[in-house]
Parts: sequence; structure tokens; C-alpha cells
Amino acid sequence: MKQYKLLTVVCFLLIVLSFIAIRMNWRVVELEEQLDMLNLKQETKERKSTVKEKVLSSPSEQISTITNLFQPVLQPTNKYHRVLLDLPHPKPQANSSLTNLLSDARFAMKRKAYDKAKDLLWLALQLESDPEGKQQIRALLAESMAATQDLDGAVTAYEEYLEAATSDQERVLGLTQMAAVLSLAKRFDEAEALLANPGLIGDDPAMRQAILHAKLRLWQARPGRLDQVAAELEAKVAANPPDRESLELLGTIYLKVQRNYDKAKPVYEKLLSQETDNAGLQNTLIGIYRETRDYAKARDLYERYLVSHPKEADGIRFQIAALYIQSGQGDEGVAYAEKYLNGAEATVEQKEQVARIYEFSGRLDDAVKTLREAETVAQDTAKKAELRLRQSDLLIRQKKYGDAEALARRILFENGSDKEIKVRANQELIRIYQVQGKLGELKL
Repeated sequence: MKQYKLLTVVCFLLIVLSFIAIRMNWRVVELEEQLDMLNLKQETKERKSTVKEKVLSSPSEQISTITNLFQPVLQPTNKYHRVLLDLPHPKPQANSSLTNLLSDARFAMKRKAYDKAKDLLWLALQLESDPEGKQQIRALLAESMAATQDLDGAVTAYEEYLEAATSDQERVLGLTQMAAVLSLAKRFDEAEALLANPGLIGDDPAMRQAILHAKLRLWQARPGRLDQVAAELEAKVAANPPDRESLELLGTIYLKVQRNYDKAKPVYEKLLSQETDNAGLQNTLIGIYRETRDYAKARDLYERYLVSHPKEADGIRFQIAALYIQSGQGDEGVAYAEKYLNGAEATVEQKEQVARIYEFSGRLDDAVKTLREAETVAQDTAKKAELRLRQSDLLIRQKKYGDAEALARRILFENGSDKEIKVRANQELIRIYQVQGKLGELKL
């Protein structure tokens, strides 16, 4: 009887354990299915987000964000030139959706899966009937080909893109991108010929600028070519000094590409002599004079600029005074600032500028004094606090820590209700004690 009861208990326990094991197995399966669903939802969400994006930006946006194809990872191939539609490609399936194909292609390109993107774009190109849509797909397809080192295929794609182009924006995009791919394939002469005769692109400055930038990139990519072009332009200008177009291109090469300010200086001086009131040229040349330390010429040009821009007088005169100091003529700079910026009716802003000139010339006491004068003129509470904080900074630099602390605590006392000013004043107090090595003694 006892044996029978024991056997019954054992059997019951085995049944319970079996049930638990089965239940645990079911739970594992449920968790795995939930995980799969989460992964699927995440991927679907990411893909939906790509559907919300434009399949490709508009042609005008494309011009401003042209993809830079000059990447060392892309090497030229030895494939022969082909007709785009003759290339082997997959056939569309019955359930293919143009929207899904394009979304998936963009999704693949974002993850640099360009081979997959090419197949998807081939299918999309066959399904698309709208001419504008086909252009967008051709551009994406050419980009994917270039990224997979199929440079000849990318050139072919851009050729067909250009044949179908109906606007200046599309034409310029195709030209500049095709030239970039030709450059990667070391087909420099073809690229230059393409950009030398861009066809009718109108008078839109943005279009012409895009062509110019493409030329500059091409000349930079071709060893020695940029110097050769500069020499050719120098010869043209020498033979025909009024040749403004050659001067502008030469100046761009020297200033913006090579950063050779000494060579750029005479070019921009010639350009300004042809158009003496051109404010853009005046500012460019002032910058060149600063870089070449030709401070006297920079001051003279500022004075000329001042005549035609009287509303900017304070800022220009501050720059002139600063140029005196940069050239080692600190006293002259201070005298100039005092004469033109610190008169009896000087504003808060003018006094701030004078204080900076004193600071630049090393006269920190005079800078503090002028900031105090500006403080008495200022009406705004926050402005007064800012001026006092600047005074504190100058006092710290002179190691007048007691005066600086008194000023910071005065700011706290008078502006304690303003949280922002209070924080800045406390930071200033911390700094005062920190530079003295007495941070442990600070009481806030």
C-alpha cells in the first residue's frame, strides 16, 4: 500500500514537471516571435521614414548639394563604354511597386549597399513612365554605379541623363557630375571638354558658379593642371589687361583655391581699379591686405569704403584703429579711436569699442575707466551687469583681485533677482578665487 502511494506521488510529480517544461518551451517560442515582430516593426518604420523623404531633391537643390565623387575609394575600371538600356538587369516582378522600389533603393544607398540599390533602380527605371521621375532615377543609378567603381557605366547613365535634360538645372547637374566621374576615370581631357562647352545654360549665376566649381575641382584633381591654367590666364591678362573674366578666374584660383595672398593681391587690385566702388572687391582686398600685413593699404581702403557706407562708420573706424595697433602704432590707434568714437555724445557701443582699443594697446586701466563711463550711460540692467563683468575681467588680468571681487559682489547685490546675471556673477567670483588658488576660502 505504501509503495502504491509513493508511485502515485512520483507519477504526479513527473506530470507536473512535464507540464512546466512544455510551458517554458511555449514561452521561449512566444518571446522569439515577439522579438521577430519588434525587428520587423523597426525595419518597417525605417523604411517608411524613407518613403516620407523625397525620392530625390529638386534639380535646384541638387545643384547646391552636388555629391562629391572625388573619393579615394572609387578607382577607375577598364570596362568598355556601353548603352545604358543594353546592360543586363533584372526584370520587374508582378508585385513590384515603384514607390517601394525607390524607397528600398534609397534605404540601400544610405547603408552603402550600392549593388542592391542598382538592381532596385533598374527595376524602377523600367516601371517609371514620367520623364521627370526617370531623370531622378537615372541620377541615383549613376551615383550607385560610381560608388561600385563602375565609372564607365556611370558616365553612360549621365550621358542619357543629359540627353533627356529639359532645364538648365538638370543640364548643369549632369555636366558637373559626369565631369567628376570622368576625372576619377582619369579621362581628364574629356572632362575639360565637357565643361568648356556646357551648352546653353542661361545667365543664372548659380548655374555658372556650379560649372566654375566643377572646373576648379577638375584642375585640382589633375596633377599640375591648376598651375598651368593660372599661367595661361596670366598670359591672357598681360596681353589684354581689361579681360575681367580672366582676372576673376585667376583671382579665384590664387585666393580661394591656393590661398596664395601675395599672388592674389595684384589681381584684385587690377579688378578694383576697373570698378572702384565695388564693395565686395574692397572687402576682399582689405582681407588680402590684412593677410599680407599691408596695414597701411588696408586703412586707406577702409577710408574709401567709409565714404560710401556712412551708416557703418563706427565699425569701420574701430577696424581702422585696430589696424594701427596691428601695425605696431598703438598710440596712433588710440588717438584715432578717441577722436572719432569717444566724443561728448558717445554712445554705450562707441565707448565699448574705445575700451577694446585701449585693451588691444595694453592700456587696461584706461579700458576699465571707459567701461565705467559706458556703464553710467547704459540704461538696461543686463547691459550694466555685462559692462561690470568686463571690468572684472580686466581687473583680474591686472591681478587686482580685491577690486574684481568687490565688483562681482556688487553685481550680486544689485541683480540678485535675475537668475542669469546671478549665475554669471557667481562664476566670476569662483574664477577670482581660483586664479589665486584660494577656492576653498570662497563664501557664496
